[in-house]
Amino acid sequence: MSMDDKTFLNRLEQSRRDVERFAAAVAPTGVTVLLPPAINRDCRENWAAYSDAGDAVVHLHLEHKKRSFHFTSRDDYPYSTVIIDEVYKVDSKPHPCCMYVIQDRTLQHAAVIYGWTRPYWQKERMFDKAVGRQVECYTVGKEWVRFCKNTEVFTCPASNGGR
Repeated sequence: MSMDDKTFLNRLEQSRRDVERFAAAVAPTGVTVLLPPAINRDCRENWAAYSDAGDAVVHLHLEHKKRSFHFTSRDDYPYSTVIIDEVYKVDSKPHPCCMYVIQDRTLQHAAVIYGWTRPYWQKERMFDKAVGRQVECYTVGKEWVRFCKNTEVFTCPASNGGR
């Protein structure tokens, strides 16, 4: 038995309010959730013409870096930690970054560090050959990093069940 029209429209409206509340709750973290215009179907028979592509579009802050070496996965990443960025750069942002995307030299693979891993970050002093000086950087153990193809940074590939 299918849901009656009034119940469906009430549930749809509640769902929209829930998405709006979610968007408002995450706004202070530097994430902007854009909500498409809400358009209800004109009649029950035309339901397929009113399906949407999703509840929201997300605008978030990320940092992108390119490394001078090649890697494809956690197994062949040549270090036990991944350099995120200099401490002063991370700490001076007005909002936290949702992710750091570190690409290999070919720009075909990425090491993705999500903001939720922040409790696992460490400060480490090192010599940066590019700038010719000692710097203090945040690093994180590669066990907290997602390694993937650059085209999969925002998706879960179906071929491995999203793992």
